[in-house]
Amino acid sequence: MNCQRALEMIHFFVDEELDFLETAEVQRHIDECDDCNLLYCYQIVLRSTLQDASFYYRAPLELKIRLRSSLQKEARARLTLYIAS
Repeated sequence: MNCQRALEMIHFFVDEELDFLETAEVQRHIDECDDCNLLYCYQIVLRSTLQDASFYYRAPLELKIRLRSSLQKEARARLTLYIAS
C-alpha cells in the first residue's frame, strides 16, 4: 500500500469500517510509515477530542420548538401536494 491509498482509507480505519484485509493493509502501512502514523495519531486525538462532553451543546427550547414547527409545516405542505397530484 502506498501513502496516497493509506490517506484515502485512514478515516475508515480509525472508524473501524474496513474489512479484515483492508484493516491489515492499512495497519501494516501505518506501522512502517512515520508520516502516515503521525496522521493516524492526529485522527485518534481528533476523534477523542470531539467525543469530549465539553463540546456538547444543548439547543435552547425555543430553537427546538421553531424547528419542529417548521418541519411540521413542510410535512403538511408536502402531503397537500402529494394528495393534490
